[in-house]
Amino acid sequence: MIKWVLAALSAFQLLIAVLLLLNWDDTVEPFTGRAFAPTRDAAEGAALGSLGIHVVLAVLYLVLAIRIPAGRRGTRIRATVLLAITVVAGVATLFTIPDATSLNPVGIVLAVVALGLLWVPSRAKHPR
Repeated sequence: MIKWVLAALSAFQLLIAVLLLLNWDDTVEPFTGRAFAPTRDAAEGAALGSLGIHVVLAVLYLVLAIRIPAGRRGTRIRATVLLAITVVAGVATLFTIPDATSLNPVGIVLAVVALGLLWVPSRAKHPR
């Protein structure tokens, strides 16, 4: 089950990246004038950085989805770190640019569900 949630997170990150590209001006506009992007050029840089982060996250989640069934502790720890960062950064983004993050709660919920599936013991035997 965890591999499917990680795969869903990968697909979700790709969806966000595509939406950023398709709605570039609508993405850049809410960034402009913020402390992290006081000018239009800085806002475009922030949007480009956001695009890159979503693509990298999509790849990382896909790699984890492929490797997690092996049940190695190191993979679970790496997944935990990435998921925790996703939750914290997602919540921080909600407060930083709330008008530009309408889909953000979906990613946060998926990451929390993945964390739960990753560490809550199940009845199925896991290879160690």
